[in-house]
Amino acid sequence: MAADDPPPAVLPAVASTGGRPADRSGSDRPTLAAAVAAPAGARSFEGFLSTELTDLTRFAGVLTGDRQLGQDVLADALLKAGKHWRRIAAVDDPRAYVRRMVVNSYLDERRRSKRRPVLLTSDTAVLDRPAGVDPAATAQVRDQLRTLLDALPRQQRAAVVLRYLFDQTDDEIAAAIGCRPATVRSHLSRALHRLRSSATPTSEASS
Repeated sequence: MAADDPPPAVLPAVASTGGRPADRSGSDRPTLAAAVAAPAGARSFEGFLSTELTDLTRFAGVLTGDRQLGQDVLADALLKAGKHWRRIAAVDDPRAYVRRMVVNSYLDERRRSKRRPVLLTSDTAVLDRPAGVDPAATAQVRDQLRTLLDALPRQQRAAVVLRYLFDQTDDEIAAAIGCRPATVRSHLSRALHRLRSSATPTSEASS
């Protein structure tokens, strides 16, 4: 290609025979630039966000336990996803892939800054208050869970959230936090043991 030739992305679509520019009369005829931009059938990044952003925002908030931290890690993950969207759009489940990016951003955040207090958000599904339950009792449970979950290492917290709030399998959690399924089971076992041990004195004292 000569130095002053335009890059391929701006060349007109070329017909399969004759080397002549393709007929542009059909508005649905794909251009070369469009074909290169994304795989066939792939969603645009904007289209992905239009349907998934609300769910991802809730996911990040529940995962971190803090709305501001959730927004920070989600923004970091989406910035990276936008840069690599062509590759992500080609995977079987872009939504699950981006969720893993959110988890990775959450785990990496600890290395970027000092640990901040983790606050449980009202979005947490397990804290939804059934009809007839005393709001004060719900608040007490939320405060207790906040204290217990805040004491967990981040990988253990992530494993607990992904299993019990988002019903993910060992394999799915392993892919999300970057470890083996056996390690996930170890994280869950240790986290639950720690939560139960820490909760027991409070439960006994209140009885």
